[in-house]
Amino acid sequence: MDRSSDHGHAAQRLDERRAQGAEWRRQVPLSAQAEWKVPPDRTDPVEILIGQGKTRIAELLPIRYASVNMRRRLSADA
Repeated sequence: MDRSSDHGHAAQRLDERRAQGAEWRRQVPLSAQAEWKVPPDRTDPVEILIGQGKTRIAELLPIRYASVNMRRRLSADA
């Protein structure tokens, strides 16, 4: 199966998404992004993990939490 045609289509979509993101950044000043406040009725993320852990295999929870922590660290470095 020739995949070369798929790559051209994916690249076009990527370019379109990048252009849209650039346009949004021009429309919303960086300082306005800092105005976001946590909604008062937002569930605590740790409470969500505790609730999900009740239906999971207890021995595997440390692996799950390590994975969540690693994703959080990677996104903070970006």
